[in-house]
Amino acid sequence: MTNSNDMAAQLAALQAQLASTQTQLAEKTATLAEKSRLRCKVSEGKGCLSLYGHQRRPTSLYAAQWLRILDYGDEIRKFIEADKAKGYTKPGPGINKKGEAVDELHTSLAYKD
Repeated sequence: MTNSNDMAAQLAALQAQLASTQTQLAEKTATLAEKSRLRCKVSEGKGCLSLYGHQRRPTSLYAAQWLRILDYGDEIRKFIEADKAKGYTKPGPGINKKGEAVDELHTSLAYKD
């Protein structure tokens, strides 16, 4: 019986460790999802609009610069499509060479046709 009790205790300890590890993984996944979510913030000092969540550091531009880029958006999309057709496109995190998301976390980042 002692051997059976020891095994039951070890099993309980392993199950507790597994639950703890799963909780930690869920927290890390949520943190990563939040970091990779696109969001904007205006700096108080200079008034720049910063875009977070697309790379390690934010991209900061003034409103007029953002508007100019947004107006040029169709040309950027055409360029990306032409580049993708040539096979030069480098996949981003969680995105394969075809521009498809490789996991649920990066689905919103995949190239849209």
